[in-house]
Amino acid sequence: MSETELDILYPEGIKLKIGDKEKIIKPLVFKQRTQLLRFISEIGIDLARKYPAIKEGGMKIEDMIKPFIEIAGDKMLHVYSIILNEEPAWIEENLQLKDEIKLIQLVIEQNDIPFLLSQVKVLREKIKEIGKPRLAK
Repeated sequence: MSETELDILYPEGIKLKIGDKEKIIKPLVFKQRTQLLRFISEIGIDLARKYPAIKEGGMKIEDMIKPFIEIAGDKMLHVYSIILNEEPAWIEENLQLKDEIKLIQLVIEQNDIPFLLSQVKVLREKIKEIGKPRLAK
């Protein structure tokens, strides 16, 4: 196996300096993903309850910023805690906005989030299809 193939299969991550620490942002492991998905699901459910237009696709992305900050603010602290493997108090004291934006970009990049979301949608449709009653022949 070539070095290029190894780099693709086993990415070493990308360095990001936050506060006085250099963090390596790598693909999330199972434990991190499950915790992260729990918080993201809670954020999505809360947003859909309070702002039904989001669920229906009737809000522009720029109109979603305020609701997202309102609903997700405290939960994002836990999301970053999971990703960075740091205590929430450390994150509150060290994570600046520029670092937060870069962190989100790196997590999306390292975990191919758009692909994963597309696969979740496909899986959800298959589950719906399985759950439909079948006509007797």
